[in-house]
Amino acid sequence: MLLLTIFHVLLAGGVGLLVLVQAFRQRTDLISLRNFFLLGFVLFQLISAALSFRTGDFGDFPVFNPPTTGLIYSALISVFLFVFLLTYRLGWIAKGLAWRTPIRPVIPNDIAMLMLAVVIVLVGGLLRLLAQGAPVETIGGGFAAVFAEIVGVTFLAAATGIAGWIWAPRALNPLIAGIAGGIVVFALAVLLFKAFGRRDLLAVLMAFGWGAYHGYWKRLGPKAALFRFVAAGMIGLVFLAMFTAGRSGRERNRSIGQTIAAMQQANFKEGLVALTTGQFAAANSMYFIESRPHVFEYDTLHTVRYVLGHPIPRAIWAGKPNALARDAPVQARIRGKRANYSIGPGIIGHIANDNPWLTLLPYAIFLALLLRYADEMVWLHPNNPFVVLPIGVSLGQIIALPRGELGLFLFWGVASIIMAAMFMFVASRLLGVLGLEVYELSVADDDEFGHADDEYHTGAA
Repeated sequence: MLLLTIFHVLLAGGVGLLVLVQAFRQRTDLISLRNFFLLGFVLFQLISAALSFRTGDFGDFPVFNPPTTGLIYSALISVFLFVFLLTYRLGWIAKGLAWRTPIRPVIPNDIAMLMLAVVIVLVGGLLRLLAQGAPVETIGGGFAAVFAEIVGVTFLAAATGIAGWIWAPRALNPLIAGIAGGIVVFALAVLLFKAFGRRDLLAVLMAFGWGAYHGYWKRLGPKAALFRFVAAGMIGLVFLAMFTAGRSGRERNRSIGQTIAAMQQANFKEGLVALTTGQFAAANSMYFIESRPHVFEYDTLHTVRYVLGHPIPRAIWAGKPNALARDAPVQARIRGKRANYSIGPGIIGHIANDNPWLTLLPYAIFLALLLRYADEMVWLHPNNPFVVLPIGVSLGQIIALPRGELGLFLFWGVASIIMAAMFMFVASRLLGVLGLEVYELSVADDDEFGHADDEYHTGAA
């Protein structure tokens, strides 16, 4: 068990070192979808595993043979990580597709962007509130509620991303800082009203940091950018830890005042521990390794079917797959939990449940190519907020992918990026029609940082 603990700690350190070395050598962006995914991977699958092996605490789900199961888990996680990183590096189809994606290179007037942020944060807030009051018992109402929920959170995150993009180069300007801060506070207030999950809050907070980094901080160099992002991240971490500690399962019935009061009365240390220890996602993954297929048969390609079928109402598709995070407690006969109790199966748990012989390599390859395409788009168009900001609206889902529910977070993450990109495309056209100083960039301007010379980004498909 000690060797397993050391292995996962060293692997976590190796991933962190890889990220920093590549960023400081300017081979990849420090703040990218890949790195947010790796952060979640380290937290929920490596640190979580190390803590369980070190303490012998595997949470609510039984792991009967930790040494043997731990070795299998270590093998699966090593193969997944190797294939994921290799595929991301090679790029294959993703890199070529990004280079061939037609983009109109523009930069809008800063005032126009702030106006846009104010409009969409108000629209996002309205949609979020409408989603909470939709009649979900009907097919139409349920679909409308899900749609309004996704679009609402997406718009809130996009607005805070714009705020960060405009604020970062002029942080000491009181007018800009006031407007940007107001946008962030309004977005958080909307999410704290009848709040339930952390991912939406994380998406809004991280979108602001994403906008600030790509809008200005990264031009200051890796060290200065890292310092600023970490400083901003610590503020967000404190906020999320307080929210986590104040959760009780009744958040959807709380007002903003009640939620804030619960956060103030909560134990900050407990919330911080809950956020940084991986929530037993690795131990849950080991449960699935032990129970499949000996206790329960493989649910082959469950994640794929869940992603494709997620938008379809259950009233239409009676056999629609359930979330693994909800089915597992029933299968394991976990008692004494609240009605909405669910777990983080871990990405390795999903692979073990979906048949690892068929899914380990394809899942790693698909996720790597998906994230590489998004990161390549940012790398190719670093000065274009209409490209960069939509990709940063779903960071809460991206960082949660390694924790699971994989299918749910993948669907929401991709859907959010697509919706934000569509809206930003329309917005760029509208601002151009209104004559708000939208102008074309030259090729030299768009490649200001010499990206084309990077070994990861040669332009070869």
